[in-house]
Amino acid sequence: MKKVLYLLLTALVAVSCNQAGKIKISASIKGADTSDVILSRLDINKIVVLDTIRTDEKGKFEYKFDVRDKENPDFYYLSMDRHRFASLILKEGDKVKVFVDGDSLRIVNSGESELQSYVDRVMADDAASFDSMAESMIEAINDNDKKSVEDLQAKVTKLYVDHKRKMIRSIIANPYSLSNIPILYQKFNDSLPVFAQANDVVIYRRVYDSLNTVYPESPYVKALGTAISQYDNYNKLADKIKDVKQISFPELSLPDMDSRTRNLSAFAGKPFILLFWSASDPKQKMFNQDLKLLYDSYEKRGLRVYAVSLDEDKSLWASTVREQNLPWVNVCDGLGASSVAATTFNVTSLPTLFVFNGKGTIVAKNVFDMSQLKKIIKKAL
Repeated sequence: MKKVLYLLLTALVAVSCNQAGKIKISASIKGADTSDVILSRLDINKIVVLDTIRTDEKGKFEYKFDVRDKENPDFYYLSMDRHRFASLILKEGDKVKVFVDGDSLRIVNSGESELQSYVDRVMADDAASFDSMAESMIEAINDNDKKSVEDLQAKVTKLYVDHKRKMIRSIIANPYSLSNIPILYQKFNDSLPVFAQANDVVIYRRVYDSLNTVYPESPYVKALGTAISQYDNYNKLADKIKDVKQISFPELSLPDMDSRTRNLSAFAGKPFILLFWSASDPKQKMFNQDLKLLYDSYEKRGLRVYAVSLDEDKSLWASTVREQNLPWVNVCDGLGASSVAATTFNVTSLPTLFVFNGKGTIVAKNVFDMSQLKKIIKKAL
């Protein structure tokens, strides 16, 4: 009898050990009878396909697989017909249930996956609203409807700010959740990441410091730490952030032709011209030639120019800058009228020009007569 009990106990322990190293996914997908579902895993900078799972005639499946790391959760994705319908954060022993009905997704028995689902849903909804507003803004610009353009610019800015606040609240409320890492890399589109301002490194550091206490060996946490350490010096960057807060004009951080981020705050303490223009307008290209003469005359005395192209065609902009050999800071994010830069300075027509003195105060706007502009610049120096 004792021998039988011993064998039973041994068998139970063996089963328990085998299950402990596995993850179980149960799914019910409405309308996906006998369909192929792709299970994949994030590997830092690439996605690896793990298996193809076949649903039954009711659109259901159960699937068990081994974890690669018993100490740290991983990011997993479920896709069908090249469409990702669920992002999961799973660890050893998890038994998650996934219910899909059209665009509706419900996840049970995995708090991390539920939180990731919330983050994905908010990003998708806000990105859709952003795209809709951007299309409406383009139509308003083509119709020369300045009032609508101003209203849409305000709405786009509010949407961006509100979304960022929601994500920061999620980070603060769930400091030890791995879902905070994807939040840091969210984008409204390829040219508009949510967390890309200089002072956002503080958020990156907060996420890393919290996660490093619970998942110090996680490859995702390590990769985040490496990204942060790539800044020249964190303390120096923090000092720069403090300096940026003290400037008297709004910050702009936009990419130049070499994809380097150029900050408007680099001109703090110097007189400069902030120009919004379009390479598609011959008259504005002619103005560039006149501005070059003025710039050449006063550049050695400290004059700077920060030229923001509001073109959507970045190749056209880049070729124009090269052809005209424009010597100042030239930037473009490819968002056109939807650019945050245009919203920040309430740009409703092109070209738009601001002259700032060394104290960061706007001393003139939309002065395109070179003789008048020259007088203003001389006074601002």
